[in-house]
Amino acid sequence: MERKNQMVQLMNAKDPNARTDEAATTIFREVLGHRSRYNKGLGHSVMPESTKVAGVSNEEYERLAKENEANRKNAEYYQNRVEEIEGGFRIMREHMQDYEQRVNMKMS
Repeated sequence: MERKNQMVQLMNAKDPNARTDEAATTIFREVLGHRSRYNKGLGHSVMPESTKVAGVSNEEYERLAKENEANRKNAEYYQNRVEEIEGGFRIMREHMQDYEQRVNMKMS
């Protein structure tokens, strides 16, 4: 259910005019991943997936693919930074609790 909600959110974030079958296919593959297809009867022969997208030039497609990869790397970087900051806050809270305990012991 979580992946379905993610796909719905991604589609809803698009401009209404950009909500096409191609956009739905892209979102579907982005959220669920993609398995290579096979030629019927050959089993082991992989059918190459077309890199052409209707209405988008090869140059634009390549630019968007590079931009998407850069955005993915940035998202991973910032996710790691958030986790580091949260870890720092956790350690700081532990130190503050320890300090409060020592102060309370001296006060009593």
